[in-house]
Amino acid sequence: MTNHKIHTKGLFIGQNQIYLPSCQSTNESLAFYANEQKTNAKTSIFEGTLLWTNHQTQGKGQRGNTWTAQENQNLTFSILLNPTFLSTKESFWITIAVSLGVRDALEAVLKIDFAEIAEDFQIKWTNDIFINHTMNNDQKNKETSQKIGGILIENQISSTKINQSIIGIGININQIFAQNNSENDTTNRAISLKELTNKDWNKEEVLTEVLFFIEKRYLQLRAGKKDSLRADYLSHLFRYQEWHYYKDKLKNRKITGQILGINPEGKLALEIAGQSGKISYFENKEIEFLY
Repeated sequence: MTNHKIHTKGLFIGQNQIYLPSCQSTNESLAFYANEQKTNAKTSIFEGTLLWTNHQTQGKGQRGNTWTAQENQNLTFSILLNPTFLSTKESFWITIAVSLGVRDALEAVLKIDFAEIAEDFQIKWTNDIFINHTMNNDQKNKETSQKIGGILIENQISSTKINQSIIGIGININQIFAQNNSENDTTNRAISLKELTNKDWNKEEVLTEVLFFIEKRYLQLRAGKKDSLRADYLSHLFRYQEWHYYKDKLKNRKITGQILGINPEGKLALEIAGQSGKISYFENKEIEFLY
């Protein structure tokens, strides 16, 4: 560990910091320190602890995927929270609060100099951050959606309560992804803040804002303001109330549907065309976004 220090504006998230020049996974590293505290009194890990690195070599994504970021180009970090006020059935509220916080922060960061696109960040269920924007391709303007960040939440439960959540977050800052994106892939194309704005960004300054806005949303959740959180989440939900194509992995078929919301367990509520308004509910591994 070194003395790298991130400026913080909040009450507790980021007040305790661990910096690692390199690590395989910030989630795994933070979990290690949290477990070590149980047997080593010299280890100080408490709610709001931030662990970040400039080089994550085997970052974890959803469904067991890995995500490798170029060294010194992106934000890769994890936060420890203790949402003991939530039951295990309410775990998706952590996803709602954190994803809104990340989205809010990116909007705030871009609002001063790039107001025309600052409000275009959306949350792709379950916990990716997308940007809807117009890209110029061979002199043709084309509306597109690209991934700029992702979130992985790992909970530790005891009985019916959530004792601990480790929130892993990756945000594309200065890495160039254009050459790696497939023209035919309209749902998994990556983009960075630099590519979006033609500007180099200070990662640490962006991280300061992300920590601040996550804390604001987390405190909103802790205060029980779920109706407001749900409304904000739906207002920024990617493809909300729009008809698109999806792959139903349970039945191995392509379907047309529109997202109508999220149920209390975090499942995607989808109205499928041709089924007389019937709503089907999907877990993350059961459905794939197509186009």
